[in-house]
Amino acid sequence: MIRYKYNLIVDIQKQVEALRIRRWLRENNVTYIPPNPWETLKLICNRPKIDYQCEDDIDCYWISGGNGGSYYLPNRITVCPREKSHTVEEIIKHEITHLKHESEVQDMTHQEKEAYIIGHEKSAK
Repeated sequence: MIRYKYNLIVDIQKQVEALRIRRWLRENNVTYIPPNPWETLKLICNRPKIDYQCEDDIDCYWISGGNGGSYYLPNRITVCPREKSHTVEEIIKHEITHLKHESEVQDMTHQEKEAYIIGHEKSAK
């Protein structure tokens, strides 16, 4: 079961982290969504409406800026609903796939990990 949550501290931490590594994000073709206090306030008041669930025990934190999505072992993901190149559900599924296959991709580069994960997503369809 996925537990959808919002926590202002997590949101701000992820925005600050993304600011610190935005050069790496750009170099690795990862979406960077700049902090925006108005978007943070909007997310505090109105969370995305999503019905997607899975059998895995996952905590999904909404963030208002940073990157589109991230995963943190053992069972936490962050998702920015401002990401426009993918749907929120697609981002959630992608980050959960990362969690499931992390042990297989630990020594890979970011690009290799993404290709591996996308391959697993396509084969699951």
